[in-house]
Amino acid sequence: MATTPDHELISEDDLCPICHLLLFSPVKTSCAHLLCQTCMSHWATASTTTTPSLYHPSFSASSLDLDLRAFDPSYDLASSLEAHCPMCRTPTIALPHPSLAAALETKYPLTYAQRRAEDAQNNDAAASDSETVVILLGNRHAVVGGDDNTANKHDWTFFAACAGAKGCAV
Repeated sequence: MATTPDHELISEDDLCPICHLLLFSPVKTSCAHLLCQTCMSHWATASTTTTPSLYHPSFSASSLDLDLRAFDPSYDLASSLEAHCPMCRTPTIALPHPSLAAALETKYPLTYAQRRAEDAQNNDAAASDSETVVILLGNRHAVVGGDDNTANKHDWTFFAACAGAKGCAV
């Protein structure tokens, strides 16, 4: 059991194994470990299992045809990054666990409020230091042939879309 400054006794099971504080905005990995969303996010950005790079063997051109009208600019790329779990090193993703968050807030109202304030303060500081931008680049292709089918004409349309940045314009 851990004791907080406000004297709430916190069960060891309710502590994040990374920061050793009350789980705040908990996420559950596919290997069933629980962590703070911020802790997992920091871990994932430092240990993703794939490194998209021209020089990396896993890099390949995509033939995926996206309908950009379905693109959600609020999409959180970090939530779909696969990383090795900090607890067992299994490749995993982490999903929010809202029912656990509600239970922890009910069980430890003072400590959860304190964690919320700390998280907001840290997010404000981080927001002033950096900004995440997701950029989609690609092209669409169609063969444009004449009636005689001898014309070798193509219609290429390049597209770029971004999300996550205030005033993001391409």
